[in-house]
Amino acid sequence: MSTPTPTSVSTSLKLFKYKDEIFLRVVPGKNLFRSSMVHEVVNRGDIFAVRMSDSILTIIPGTAEVEQLSVQGTLL
Repeated sequence: MSTPTPTSVSTSLKLFKYKDEIFLRVVPGKNLFRSSMVHEVVNRGDIFAVRMSDSILTIIPGTAEVEQLSVQGTLL
């Protein structure tokens, strides 16, 4: 049996800076939309994000002023 070869994927992460912290924008999976809380957050226009300093999932107001950052890379 052969070992699978790693596949590389080019990606662009959606990072932004808010209140001097860096966040990664995340989109809830399809099954999470069954949750009324997730549905409500998305309908309000708020953003799910992971704070990069401690990997905490949080919600950023959709009206917040953020600084967009761009990171290009290849994942293995």
